[in-house]
Amino acid sequence: MKSAVVFAGLLASLAVAQPHGHGHGHMHRRKEHDHHNKRGVVVHWVTETKYETVTAIVDDSTTQLIMPSTKADPTTSQTSTKPSPSPGQFFEDPKSSSSEPPAAPTPPAVEAPPPVVQAPPPEPTTSSPPSPPPPPPPPVETPSSSNSGGSASSGGSASYSGDITYFALGMGSCGIDDSGKDHAENIVAVSAQLMGAQSNGNPMCGKTITIKAAGKTIQALVHDKCPSCAIGDIDGSEKMFVDLFGSLDAGRQKIEWWFN
Repeated sequence: MKSAVVFAGLLASLAVAQPHGHGHGHMHRRKEHDHHNKRGVVVHWVTETKYETVTAIVDDSTTQLIMPSTKADPTTSQTSTKPSPSPGQFFEDPKSSSSEPPAAPTPPAVEAPPPVVQAPPPEPTTSSPPSPPPPPPPPVETPSSSNSGGSASSGGSASYSGDITYFALGMGSCGIDDSGKDHAENIVAVSAQLMGAQSNGNPMCGKTITIKAAGKTIQALVHDKCPSCAIGDIDGSEKMFVDLFGSLDAGRQKIEWWFN
């Protein structure tokens, strides 16, 4: 047994402070003191210091302290000489390595690309050439006879040539009553071939025409249509006839006229 006994002197200072009285002498002095001053108290302090030695026995496995009051018999312990591991060291049995090789990692799943949908080829379109616009209507020929005039539907400044007669005014085809105005106003009826079948609301109703004859020129309002007149002929009030020819004696005269 390898042992090392270390004797360390452990100094334990035990300060014991206890008041100690000195018997009757103290009592006499106290009485004498009380005789002089009953209220005065005198305290004497005595300090004693005590030294004690503690023995420590230290070996490889145990440490024993021997106090002064006890006496320890030296003991010899039979211990094996197995060295203790150094503090702070940790011994671990090595794990047995597996003889099997590590499993190979699973390869990542490869997603299949989505199927490519091929659009069908566009159907061939047959473009038909645009249809040609309809041909314009043929122009209206202007008759060259003495009883014809310009375009009937134009209502413009085309000149017409024909005969003029007079008639008694009344309710005309335009819906205007001109009764009693024979010698007061210039009212005219245009050929039905020129005005067309429409009566009330006809676009020529209310228009003004200019009549030229015998070197004179007058104006008249269209309020009626003449069913028996040729395209260039007109039928007017008596006032118109007198203004152009001075009287009603001739009854029919050649004129030229146009819409204003």
